[in-house]
Amino acid sequence: MASYSSKIINALKVFKSLYAIKLLKTRIPVYCEWELTNFCNMSCYFCSTYTNDRNAANDISEERANEILDQLEEMGTLILHFSGGEPTLWKGFSRLVQRAKSKNMIVSFTTNGSASQKLMESVIETDIIRISIDGPQRLHDSGRGYPGAFARAIENIRFLKSRGVSPLITTVFKEDTSRQDLEDLAKLASDLGVQISLNIFSKNLYSGELAKNDSTETKDSLHADFFRIIDEVRLEYPKVFANPEPYLTILKLGGLNNYGCRAMDVSISIKPDGSVWLPCTGLGKITSKRNLKEVFFSQEAEELLDIQGKDEGCIPCTIRCMSSASALLNFRTQVSIFDSYCRSFF
Repeated sequence: MASYSSKIINALKVFKSLYAIKLLKTRIPVYCEWELTNFCNMSCYFCSTYTNDRNAANDISEERANEILDQLEEMGTLILHFSGGEPTLWKGFSRLVQRAKSKNMIVSFTTNGSASQKLMESVIETDIIRISIDGPQRLHDSGRGYPGAFARAIENIRFLKSRGVSPLITTVFKEDTSRQDLEDLAKLASDLGVQISLNIFSKNLYSGELAKNDSTETKDSLHADFFRIIDEVRLEYPKVFANPEPYLTILKLGGLNNYGCRAMDVSISIKPDGSVWLPCTGLGKITSKRNLKEVFFSQEAEELLDIQGKDEGCIPCTIRCMSSASALLNFRTQVSIFDSYCRSFF
């Protein structure tokens, strides 16, 4: 397990790069959102990346992934988040995580919790492990189209806790999420000794096919329910929810477009085929498999800076990863993000 001192040193490196961006008016992809694979063994109706042929798509080779990782290191990437699909299904996942850690990156991944304990053991050095649970067993299993998903996720949380790791439960708040559902989940998290990171379901032009076909729409009423219910449940379980800032502020402002999108200044997004997406993971105005540095600092990319947060696909954006990336450049929200990172130590 990485020492607390090494984790603090990594956090200080992040702050140094962030202030270089702010003071020198430069761009550094401190944060990378890497959708490692399209493959997934579940069918969540709210999935933002689902396509009907996702399990027939070709992933990049491990050799190519290592090349991308080397390029990220060269560009100054310090925080790396793996998602998918289900990232633990990618054939070289544990080796890629270990390689990223050897480069002193802060590494996290989001998983549905279906991986074997052997695989979880192999990535125990990961800084933050997010395991998706959407509510009680009936709600979770039906929403993911995978009987037994809830039990398997709980089993992996208990395993990680036994190894001294405190994963985060990540939850998508939807129109069918009740106060009782969230209260039950909060009690479960409290009993397990872990925290919950809340997200809100939303659709945009780039949502996955299942999400587009679902009748649920992002409405002001959904946001109002979200704020009301989380405030009520937090009164009873004040220590269960991971620091909700800056996400709550961005939601209350109506989206990242109103908060101020800085995705292209501080982040880079990689897709399962190894291509770079700019300005962000949800909006591919530029998609290229060329050298990351060439794409990120290209003239075409510079011209995109003026539209970040203003394009049709940006309004209203509530993508959690890009919200956190943009918020890295805000001192007040840096504190809340650092707080959540520190809590992952215990």
